[in-house]
Amino acid sequence: MSKRLKKENFSLLKKHIAAEFKSKKFKNGAYSSAIIVVILVAVVFVNLLFSEFDLSIDLSTEGTYTLTDQTKKVMDGVKDDVTIYYVVQDGSEITMIKNILRKYPGLSDKVKLVNKDPDLYPTFVQKYTGTDTDVSSNSVIVVNETTGVYKYIPYTDMLVYDDTDYSYYYTGSSSSPSAIDVEGQVTAAIQYVSNENNAKLYQVTGHGETELTSYVTSEFTKLCTTVDFLQTRSASEVPEDCDILMINGPTTDYTEAEVTLIKEYLENGGKAFILVNPQATGLTNFNGLVKQYGVEVKDGVIMESASNSISNYPYYLIPTIATSDLTTGISINTNPILIPISVGLTNASTRDTVTLTPFLTTSDDAFLKQGTEWQSYDKESQDIEGPFTLGVLASETYNDVTTEVVVLSSSNLIADDFMQYDMYGNATLVNNIISYLGGQETGLSIPSRSLSEAYITPTSANVVMWSIILIVIIPIVLLATGFVIWYRRRKA
Repeated sequence: MSKRLKKENFSLLKKHIAAEFKSKKFKNGAYSSAIIVVILVAVVFVNLLFSEFDLSIDLSTEGTYTLTDQTKKVMDGVKDDVTIYYVVQDGSEITMIKNILRKYPGLSDKVKLVNKDPDLYPTFVQKYTGTDTDVSSNSVIVVNETTGVYKYIPYTDMLVYDDTDYSYYYTGSSSSPSAIDVEGQVTAAIQYVSNENNAKLYQVTGHGETELTSYVTSEFTKLCTTVDFLQTRSASEVPEDCDILMINGPTTDYTEAEVTLIKEYLENGGKAFILVNPQATGLTNFNGLVKQYGVEVKDGVIMESASNSISNYPYYLIPTIATSDLTTGISINTNPILIPISVGLTNASTRDTVTLTPFLTTSDDAFLKQGTEWQSYDKESQDIEGPFTLGVLASETYNDVTTEVVVLSSSNLIADDFMQYDMYGNATLVNNIISYLGGQETGLSIPSRSLSEAYITPTSANVVMWSIILIVIIPIVLLATGFVIWYRRRKA
């Protein structure tokens, strides 16, 4: 082949390639390729941005990986350097725990997160837990680096089990946890190591009082309140370190000596949290103690109107909620208080120095049935008309000494059945009361996160609608779009 022919062929090839680059087909392809490249670069950039700044979007229904406003409030108050040590073997991290813990340093420059492998640092872990303590992986230690105060949170304390699940007794093995309580435990630990004064609560025993459940005790512990017991029949005085004296629904009466002992404690600036047992009667001395602070107990069962009770259960009360430090974070529209079976509380004549502040009340339509002979839930002539108080704060300042007593009309209010569910505000109320009496800021009530799957149950109408959309409408739209594109290209 001559040089001239080679040159002509090369020239034709160049023209052909140039024409291809100028063709509509190439331009369309180049445009598509450019769009793909831009999208890929944007995806890579967004991923790098989210990784660098720990940005994420929590799409879980319960906000599982989002820290609550209560935690943010606690973090705003941290003044000392605090370290959250995540005790875990490398590669054994539980995703849910890890993702929640890594949110804390972003809320305060005083808080940092450090992983500690117990196999590599056994002496470090033992310094906070003791040499005989078997530290399970995925446990947490929160340390105030300024004061040296610390709180150890075993992994098992962050798991919540359903107390109504009795599978253990049939299978011989523990049931699976129903929820996880990482934020509640860690935030409480940060508050504990940051607080100068943590409260101590004594629960009175010896009169058939309802013992606090493990769940309620755990809630109190999260509020930096330790729980102990006081047998008043054998005690000569209430311990000096008692910040809150709790009387939880006694079923037998107190002696006069016990009443005197408790009165002396209160007169010296004591704080008391008293819950009445609606099934107990004849507690003359106990009721007399409560009456000393302007609250009279009316034995019986309150019945409410349909709008202020659970449907078909007029004795399951939904009280009116007054704005108060004790009701912070509670709304009758979102998380109402539920009081199952309640006595009535009314004002009693007492000293002028006592101030009563009701925060839970019935409606004007409420009435009280006394005795056990009644057969109807309807109002009868012998019933006592309301309204009644269901929760009240009694305070008295005398000689510069302030006494505070909170009285609730039913010990059933703090049963686990009503404390563990977010739909009710019972846990928030009780936590607020303990925080208030213990001198802490109210409003710290962080619920555990459920591990159960949420299922969507569509109605028949929804099934038909989505079937039409997925099987008919979407395919028709895709076919029509494809036809239009084909037709336009064919005409081009």
